[in-house]
Amino acid sequence: MAMAAKEPKAEVRVVGKINGLTAYDVFYRFQSEGAIDWKSILVRQGPNSYREIYHDEPNEGKPNPSFLVKVGEETVLGVEDNKYRMDGVTEFWCFGAEGPQQLDFKPVWKAAREAIPADQFIVERPGGGLPNLVVSLPTLLRGSAPPCCEIRGVVKVSFRMQQCRLIVVGTEFQAGNHQ
Repeated sequence: MAMAAKEPKAEVRVVGKINGLTAYDVFYRFQSEGAIDWKSILVRQGPNSYREIYHDEPNEGKPNPSFLVKVGEETVLGVEDNKYRMDGVTEFWCFGAEGPQQLDFKPVWKAAREAIPADQFIVERPGGGLPNLVVSLPTLLRGSAPPCCEIRGVVKVSFRMQQCRLIVVGTEFQAGNHQ
């Protein structure tokens, strides 16, 4: 059984620097020694000036250290938190002229949905596809229970990144059971 923390604690870790802006993970501990209760990502935008771009108070799973990843010619900040069963949070930010911007995957999800049969769906999660500029998603049969067992194919969406925007350059659907 974990002991209750005597005082709330915050641990600050440098994640890295992108385009002159430094990103920090801040891990908060309120309830127990050793366990992380909350996580924030702060970006230093000037002397004594920080902006919170991410805040997590998980119910299940746990916060993890953020990371930098190379995407084409650019470096982005990534987070994969709260991994629990099939759930989790995966998000990315690029640091352009306007500061940190969360990457918008809507064009990728739209292209994937348009490439698959009408009786199938995808779970919109970027996963590890960002560095390769290709997201590969299993397609699931609508109305099946549980959906994890009715994989009907795979849709791959390739894209490029330009000024913090994801631009789809191709899609490919492969039918078949890919469990």
